[in-house]
Amino acid sequence: DIEGKAVIEVGYVLLSKFWGQGFASEMAAASIEVAFEHLGIKELVSYTAISNKLSQRVMEKAGFKFGRNFTHCGEPFVFYQLSLSDYLLTRNQH
Repeated sequence: DIEGKAVIEVGYVLLSKFWGQGFASEMAAASIEVAFEHLGIKELVSYTAISNKLSQRVMEKAGFKFGRNFTHCGEPFVFYQLSLSDYLLTRNQH
């Protein structure tokens, strides 16, 4: 739940020694593909700390769009969303 709404989140966690090697982007892309193309999910979300610019870049590269800033567990976060229709539009352009 995010702010009282049930959501399906795409997330990724890597040890710092693996940062910058494209693994998070690959994990996000594979998760998105499974969610939309195999599980019938209509919308995905992802969020991270406002200070985590690398994770925000991964989300944007995966097609997520910035939604808003919000507070989670007393800390400032950014919230991103990706709809099935936006995913299909982007996928069909490549």
